[in-house]
Amino acid sequence: MSDPENGLRRPEESSYKPVDHTFSHSQLHHDAKPNIQPYVKLTFYFKKRPDISYEAFHKHWQTVHADLAVGSKAFAAYNTRYVQVRSPPFCATINNKHCLLTNNGWKYHLYPEDKKKAASFEGFELLDFDGSSEIQVKSFEDAKKFFESEEYVDSMRKDEGNWLARPVYMMVGYDNLIYGKAMEGGTDGIMPRDLQH
Repeated sequence: MSDPENGLRRPEESSYKPVDHTFSHSQLHHDAKPNIQPYVKLTFYFKKRPDISYEAFHKHWQTVHADLAVGSKAFAAYNTRYVQVRSPPFCATINNKHCLLTNNGWKYHLYPEDKKKAASFEGFELLDFDGSSEIQVKSFEDAKKFFESEEYVDSMRKDEGNWLARPVYMMVGYDNLIYGKAMEGGTDGIMPRDLQH
């Protein structure tokens, strides 16, 4: 069944059997519509080249590769957001769990010691990648135009050989904003003031 409001294909309603639950927030009720944001998110997972250090991998990624991306006309034409968020250097000297919880989750620069700490979280399987990044575009068509652009093919894709190992894994989807302020054009999720019981 299609949802004409946001163009998503949804499973048949009969496939979901609601559990008995008293909701604290009506926005999350079984019958509530999702708070789909007005962009498509592409998330990439990758590993460093085996012959370079983690430091070289992260340094090249956050400087040269990022500059090639945002410096291109194709990037400006088709992308609406590309953010790098890395664990701050002081995370090594304080409770790393705090750093992980305050991270915005847009782009991760992971070191082996961070992976070991995260692997200790009970009930989770750690994805074994050295980095992850996200971009936002207005449509799938814009993403396709960007990745097929001459600038991407001639500079960014060629640069990837300097720091990452193929394959690069990708996940594509829409944000259903549950909590926090929306970006321009979107609808806010539940806000901190809504959590006051």
